[in-house]
Amino acid sequence: MSFNITTNNVENYANLASFPATGQDNIIYIDTATNTAYYWNGVDYQSISGGGGGGVNKYVIELDGSLSNVTFSSAGGKTIIDVVHNLNNADIVPQIYSNDGGFDEIYYTTMYIMTPNTIKIESAQTISSGDYKLLILY
Repeated sequence: MSFNITTNNVENYANLASFPATGQDNIIYIDTATNTAYYWNGVDYQSISGGGGGGVNKYVIELDGSLSNVTFSSAGGKTIIDVVHNLNNADIVPQIYSNDGGFDEIYYTTMYIMTPNTIKIESAQTISSGDYKLLILY
């Protein structure tokens, strides 16, 4: 089973108060002050909790091709990155951010959750080894 999460599905805001008054379906909203993820339920924003406790768990992987769990390749003019992680969980939200700490827009990028332990990143934009990290919320 796989599904697509694009960079357009995740929006970052300084805090919950700066979220749009009315949210949208299929968007994950990140409060960067508290690193908390939310979704819009049609009435208000709901925190996405991880594993029965309060808050969201975070897992960060350096997108460095020298690591054994990260593989860079290219096909059809796209950068392909295969990432293996140990979360064993398909209910995750992956997001790429630059090593300088910013959530840079990486256009024309799609992330596929291939198995509970594998993510495939395809980007028409060049992504160089070591320039970005993969943040996984679960």
